[in-house]
Amino acid sequence: MAQLRTLAVPLGVIAAVLLFLLVNPWIVLEGTISQIVTVAFWLSFILLLPAGLWALAYAWRSTYDWVLLLGFFLVPLPIVLAMPEAPFYATPRAILAAPFGVLIATAGVAVLVRNRLPMTRALALMAIVLTPWQFASFARDYFTDYPQRSAAWIDAMNFQGVARYVIDQASNAPAVFLSDDDIREDKSVKWKFHLIAAKRPDLWARTKYLSPEAQAAPGIEAGSVLIMSASNARLGSLTGDGWSVATIVHDAAGTASAAILKKR
Repeated sequence: MAQLRTLAVPLGVIAAVLLFLLVNPWIVLEGTISQIVTVAFWLSFILLLPAGLWALAYAWRSTYDWVLLLGFFLVPLPIVLAMPEAPFYATPRAILAAPFGVLIATAGVAVLVRNRLPMTRALALMAIVLTPWQFASFARDYFTDYPQRSAAWIDAMNFQGVARYVIDQASNAPAVFLSDDDIREDKSVKWKFHLIAAKRPDLWARTKYLSPEAQAAPGIEAGSVLIMSASNARLGSLTGDGWSVATIVHDAAGTASAAILKKR
């Protein structure tokens, strides 16, 4: 037990840094000013997590303490082992540990504010004050720059915009084709989601994959719709094979993301 108490502080610092990197890999990868301000939140946790770990390890009187300490370190392990090492999977790796970390940090606040040293209580107050300040900067970024910055990797083809156009302008299409070389299962599920949200499962029932070779073949019924990436190199040549570009869909950043073609 004494060894555990001794290790609580360095383990807490390591845990806070790892959680910081897992949840905020873009800070390391991009380092823009609006993202770097989130460091303030994690500076708070670098103080509060070790204090909370020390408090729980020192007490160690109840099942609650066991659950918090073991859960914080063990819960993310299955996801860490199962998912690739990529920033795309950083949030799933860390999200399960976050509630445990918050509860442990809360225990850290409790132990610091009860400390007799004025400096320690001042540090606890500073950590508490920094948290809402960080949240304000996060919220400002989330509702302004973040949608444009994240549009390309959240939904590279803006299927919400694609679904809106097809429902409004081509809902009677005999078939809706997804270009097989652009749209795989991870993207088609977004198309299905927006159709279900719009209560148009009939369009999903008419959705099929179409290989590049079949897109230029005769026999496709007039009025059918083909959805493909706006950057697809075959987009120009298909206009000579009986297709016409109905519209180009743009993402939140204004970048052309998807092309919707109609069969003439």
